[in-house]
Amino acid sequence: MLVACNCDYGCPCNFNALPTTGKCEGHWTWHVEEGTYGDVSLDDLNFTVTVDWPGPIHEGDGKALILVDERADEAQRQAIETLVSGEVGGPWGVLAWTWPTVDGPHLVPYELSLDGSAGA
Repeated sequence: MLVACNCDYGCPCNFNALPTTGKCEGHWTWHVEEGTYGDVSLDDLNFTVTVDWPGPIHEGDGKALILVDERADEAQRQAIETLVSGEVGGPWGVLAWTWPTVDGPHLVPYELSLDGSAGA
């Protein structure tokens, strides 16, 4: 997983503090080495959730952009969409309510390098 945000080092939201700039912009990109959702293999796929919140994450009202690896078939896309919706718990079950507006998922190409960087 690659994580980035617009705040100072350490992401204050992770420590119940206010965002450095008054708002939060968060970005997470996952590469699934091996994994499934139900019977659907997600091996070697990538997906991204990028969110723009007008204030602290815990106040919600964020706008999310969901990107999914263009190599994903329909079942895989649906599985990733279900996961990031928060409907089935996990980290997205904690956060998804904070982004009521969602753009996507959009299928995009990804390129991963051996140094761990990801692009979408």
